[in-house]
Amino acid sequence: MQHARVLVSFLIRAVVVGLAAAFLVVWWKPALLGKSAAPPQSTPAGPGRPTVIMQSFADAVARSIEEDNPGKDVRIVDRGDYVRIHTAQVCRLTRRALERNLGHPYELRMLETEMPSFCGRLRTRDDEFVWFYVN
Repeated sequence: MQHARVLVSFLIRAVVVGLAAAFLVVWWKPALLGKSAAPPQSTPAGPGRPTVIMQSFADAVARSIEEDNPGKDVRIVDRGDYVRIHTAQVCRLTRRALERNLGHPYELRMLETEMPSFCGRLRTRDDEFVWFYVN
């Protein structure tokens, strides 16, 4: 029984020391985590802003939004884990443009599973989504 207590005590101390060492190493060299240690920059709240998670899907959504909003400044903010797409006032995304950029058929309603958040209001139709801002 005494040997078991000594072994458990040793293992607990080893784990605590190991975690402390890992913390110090990552604190000293945050690049080891593979992500920037810089705090996220704040993004002003604004109209017509979907947020999409998966990178390849986000690229297709961004290209589609650029096509569906000609003449508008479309700003894309890649945060690594998610992508925000900004336009002024109204942001339109059609199923036709998204399917063309994805290269396969896509039910637009499925976008809601890939879009954890958005700013403003969202009008959904079978063939288009429109984000807009109401004061």
